[in-house]
Amino acid sequence: MKKKHFLVSLRNFLIVLLVITLALFGCELIFSLNNKKDEKFFAVSKENQNVLYLQIEKTPISKLLASATNVYNSKNVLDLDLDFVETEKTYPLIDDLTKETRLKDALDIVVIGDSFVWGAYSLNRNELFWRVLENDLRKSGIRANVHAVAATGANAYEELSWLTETKLVEELNPDLVIFGYVYNDSDPSVDIDGESVDWNEELPFLSSIGKIFPNLFNALIQRITSKTMYNNKYSNSNYVNLDGAPPVLKGEFYEKYKADFVKKLDLFAEKVDFPVVVMTLPTLPNNMMIEALFSPLNELYQNCTNIGFYNCIDEFNKFASSAHKNNYSVNVADFHPGSATNKFYSDYIKKVLSHDYSQIIKEEYKKYVPDKAISINEYLPYNISLRKLQENKALHKYSLTYPSQEEEYSVYGIDVSQYYLVEPLGKPHIKLSFSNSLRLSEVNVEGDYESLDLYYTAINEKLGYDDHSVYEFEKKSSASFSDSSDKRITSVLISAEFKEGSDRNLILSFKEAEGQTNE
Repeated sequence: MKKKHFLVSLRNFLIVLLVITLALFGCELIFSLNNKKDEKFFAVSKENQNVLYLQIEKTPISKLLASATNVYNSKNVLDLDLDFVETEKTYPLIDDLTKETRLKDALDIVVIGDSFVWGAYSLNRNELFWRVLENDLRKSGIRANVHAVAATGANAYEELSWLTETKLVEELNPDLVIFGYVYNDSDPSVDIDGESVDWNEELPFLSSIGKIFPNLFNALIQRITSKTMYNNKYSNSNYVNLDGAPPVLKGEFYEKYKADFVKKLDLFAEKVDFPVVVMTLPTLPNNMMIEALFSPLNELYQNCTNIGFYNCIDEFNKFASSAHKNNYSVNVADFHPGSATNKFYSDYIKKVLSHDYSQIIKEEYKKYVPDKAISINEYLPYNISLRKLQENKALHKYSLTYPSQEEEYSVYGIDVSQYYLVEPLGKPHIKLSFSNSLRLSEVNVEGDYESLDLYYTAINEKLGYDDHSVYEFEKKSSASFSDSSDKRITSVLISAEFKEGSDRNLILSFKEAEGQTNE
C-alpha cells in the first residue's frame, strides 16, 4: 500500500515537474520570439536601419555605434567652424552662432544641461529647443542669441562648475541662465552609464535558471527592477539603464544635490546681476515614474530666494495629445526629446520670459528684422564636403560630394563609411537641413549621377514643428525638381546612384518661392 502510494506521489510529482518544465520552455519560447522581434527592429543593418536614427542597446557593437553617432553629430558642428570654446577650465559651448550670425547688443540667454540640451541622437540641431527658442525670438522681432552649454552624460555638479569656475559669464555676458534638469542630474557618479546590478551575486538561484532560460530570466529581472525602482539596493544610480530604473531623489542623492548644487547655485545667483532659472525637462507625458522623480524638486527649491524654479511637468501633461505621440522622443528607440517636446520647451520658456523676466528684454532689443538668407547649417553624413558657391536674392548654390560606401572613411579609428542615413526613406541618402524653414519653388541638381530622387521634410502647420513626414519633390526633368505645396521646408533628402568610377560631385541650386521668405 505504501509502495503504491509512493508511486502515485512520484507520478504526480513528475507530472507537475513536466508541466512546470513545459511552461518554462513555453515562456522561454515566447520571450525569445519577442526578443528576436526587438533585435530585428533595433539591430544595426546598413540595408534596413539607420544608426543615426536609433539608439542601439542590445548589440555587441553598440558602444562603437553610439560613439559613431555622437561623432556624426559633433563632427558636423566642427565642419561648420562651430567649435567648442576652450578656456582655462573648459565649458562645452555648442557655438551654433558664428561670427556672422551672432548678434551684437542682443538678449543673451545661456542654456546649460546634459544630452537633452546637447542633442543626443538628433538628426537636425535646428529642432533642439534652444535653437527653436532663438529662431522664435528673432522672428518675433527680438534681437536674441541663445547659447547652449552642454555635454552628454554631464551631471548637475559638472554643469554648475561650468557656470562658476570658468570664463562663461565673462565671455557670454548672459542676461539669463537656464539649467535644464533631467532626472539623472543629481547622480554624482562619474560613470555616466550608471552602476549596474550584478544579478549573479544578488540572485544566484535565478541566475542559474537563467543559464537554461535566458530570455525568461531577463524578463524576470526587468520585472524585479521595475518593482524596486525606489529601492537603492537594486538601483543605486540615478541613470536609467537596461538593468534598472532610477530612484526618487532622496537620501544621499537628495542631501548632496541640496548642499552641492541648490545652495551653491543660490549663493551664486545672489551675487550676479542676471536671473538664474532651473527648469525640468520631461519627455514622457503622464508618466508616474517621471513625475515621482521630479516631485522632490518642488520642496528643494521653495526656500531659494535667488533661483527661479519651474517644474513644467503639469503643463507638459496638458500639452500631451495623440497628435504628438510620435515626436515626444527623438526616435522610437530613445527617450531624448523629439521635435514636439523641444517645441514645448521653447514655448514654455517664452511664457516664462514674458511673465516673469520681461524686464531683461530691453527696448533696443525689440526692433530686430530677421535675416532672410538661405543657410544650410546641418548635414548628414558629415563627409560630404558641403560648400556654399553662390548667394543672391533669386538663387543659392551649394556643392557637395556624394559619399561612396566603397571608400573607407574613419573617425577616431571607427569606420563610418557604411553608415548612411537610411530611414525614413528606406534607402541610403544624405540630409541637408536649413537654419530656418523656407518655401522653395525649384531645386536644380547638376552632376554625373545615374539616378537621383529628391525629398523633403517640412513644418506641420497644425502642430507647429517638423513631424518628420516625408514629401517628394515633383520631378520636372532628371535634373530639375519643383514644389508647389507652399510648405515650409526644413530639410532636403537626396538619394542618388552613380556608375562605378564616375564623378560623385553635385551642385544644387535652390530657388525660393516668389513672394515668400524663409521663416
